[in-house]
Amino acid sequence: MVLELYSSWTGKVRVVINGECVSERRGIFRGEHRFRSGGKNFRLHMSPLPCCGAFDLYCDEIPLVEAGHSGCLPVVGIFLICMVLLHLLWRWLGGL
Repeated sequence: MVLELYSSWTGKVRVVINGECVSERRGIFRGEHRFRSGGKNFRLHMSPLPCCGAFDLYCDEIPLVEAGHSGCLPVVGIFLICMVLLHLLWRWLGGL
């Protein structure tokens, strides 16, 4: 079984198994996909933040992949701090 995840900048997420699209959702937050393949029930929970790339995959509620979810917070924090500093610098320079 080959599981592929496709995510676009428009918020569309597709789950493809063996070349067949089994789930497709569109939204700001990635959330959860539930689908069937090969007689089994799958649940894919994806992190809501695009920078994380973390997901959990369950087959008949048995965990197949459980990703750590702590790696994204520092990246988001650094990004926000940089944006605040750039905003303050822009104001200090008078907006050029």
